[in-house]
Amino acid sequence: MISTTKKTPQTKISALALICLIALLSLPKAEAFFFEPIAAYHVDGSFKYPADSSGSITNGSADGDVSGFHLGLRTGVTFMADMLFLGVNLGFDRLTFDYSTSGLADDDASTFAVGAVGGVAFKGVPFRIWVGYNPTDKLEIDKGYWSNAPEYTGTSMFAGLGYVFKLGVPIQLGVEYTKRTYDEISLNGATESVPDTNVTTTSVVLSMPLTF
Repeated sequence: MISTTKKTPQTKISALALICLIALLSLPKAEAFFFEPIAAYHVDGSFKYPADSSGSITNGSADGDVSGFHLGLRTGVTFMADMLFLGVNLGFDRLTFDYSTSGLADDDASTFAVGAVGGVAFKGVPFRIWVGYNPTDKLEIDKGYWSNAPEYTGTSMFAGLGYVFKLGVPIQLGVEYTKRTYDEISLNGATESVPDTNVTTTSVVLSMPLTF
């Protein structure tokens, strides 16, 4: 059944922008800007989505393990002597789906996500923690055994912990967990709601959290 009541990505982004504005107004005056390029490797992960080899959207299911890498950028402002940070998150992933069903070849997929990130950089100890929410997260599976490449739309959440090394510039090594939940699929010209569609990854993260 074609969905006609789904929130558009623009609506989700507008709601997130309003939440971020309220959060910024409630915080002390920003003291600096931060800029953080990120690279990560997914050391563990899993996926589950409705699918079958006939190309049906809602019949059957597929699940298995996920591997791949992530490239991203986080930028925003810091508060309270750079101890708190709040900003925008942009992320791209290249994934490989290893199906648990025997006889199915691996599929490759790409994701693109936009959202917000916030966290704490502890004073006196070189640790940082962060959490984030992406109101727009798109997953496109390469054609594989599908007749056409499906595109999933949903949201994602992530959280991480990192240790910062002072090597002339700050270098952070950490771990991050991400859960993506998709509720809509576009395939063969149709857009439908889908249940039980998610991708989770645990990643080793390398980043450069610069402050200006």
